[in-house]
Amino acid sequence: RTHPARQLLDRLARAAIGLDEASARGEATLAKLGHVVGRVLAEFDDELGLFAELAEEMQAFLARQDEAEDAIAARTARLVAERERREIARILAEEEVDRRLAEREWVPDAVHAMLEDVWVRSLAQAHLEHGEGSAPWRSMLDTMDELLWSVEPKASAEDRRRLVAGIP
Repeated sequence: RTHPARQLLDRLARAAIGLDEASARGEATLAKLGHVVGRVLAEFDDELGLFAELAEEMQAFLARQDEAEDAIAARTARLVAERERREIARILAEEEVDRRLAEREWVPDAVHAMLEDVWVRSLAQAHLEHGEGSAPWRSMLDTMDELLWSVEPKASAEDRRRLVAGIP
């Protein structure tokens, strides 16, 4: 296991495991393998130092590839986490709007459409930026409640006075 030729063979084998010749990484690995084998064929006669040198070269190559894979995996994990955060925010916003719309018998189509589209997106953005329960989140929910109340028919004089007083 400590012989330089064995170490080189182990690293060559590690590089070849799961090799996809069609990918850019596979092409680079094949080129590196060809380079190393070519040097062994052209330069080896009885000096084992060549194997040690090439084993180190392969180790450095594999380390660079591992770093690149780790960076890709980390980026992918961040993207997946961000996508999940956005999806959760959208679902929570939709649930808040849907719950309020379900509680009311009559909501004009234009208000209904605006709440389910623009308002859901705005609520989701508030959730992403500030979190659920934050002041902007609560303010948007309160505004939605006020809007929904304002478009309901007003049976009492007090409700009509409150509506008129609320109009700037």
